[in-house]
Amino acid sequence: NRAFKEPLRIITKFRENAYLLKKSPEDIVKQHLEKKTADGKRDKKSKEKNSVEDLDKYMQQVENSIKGIQDICIDEKNTNFFLLQTHSSKRLLIEKANDIRAALLKRIATNCYDDVTAIQHAFEDLRMRIQAPPQDEQMYADIMLIIDNPDKDHEKSHEKVIEKLKVDIEEVGRYHDLYIKY
Repeated sequence: NRAFKEPLRIITKFRENAYLLKKSPEDIVKQHLEKKTADGKRDKKSKEKNSVEDLDKYMQQVENSIKGIQDICIDEKNTNFFLLQTHSSKRLLIEKANDIRAALLKRIATNCYDDVTAIQHAFEDLRMRIQAPPQDEQMYADIMLIIDNPDKDHEKSHEKVIEKLKVDIEEVGRYHDLYIKY
């Protein structure tokens, strides 16, 4: 039984990291970074994404897997009855983990850039709507609705728009911090 202890330990360590082989990096990116609709289907126009915390946990799990795989044993382990050659398995798992990490980081960077651009355009649009001189009574009414709307919960209220943009900025900041972390 002692002869099987070390090979079983090594195989168990590899099995712990087998999740890396179950999905492609593209599928993992879709799972963690694509937005969802209310019925749970993926949609790029929807605003609900998985949380930054969930993505951080997954990224940390990938990082821990890389370290764990590297620490399993040397490339060849000579036990009582077996000569275990782990080099190719370790290389495959580490490459897969690195591919997953790179795909997630690339998508995070792209999303952050797109979101910052959208926020910039939203602020510019708000500024232009407020500063533009009204050409007719309808434009004047729209400007007054933006500036002096007593209903702060109305979607055209400038406080409501700014509050939404503030939330978007905080979310982009969390994703940016996650990108810097890994």
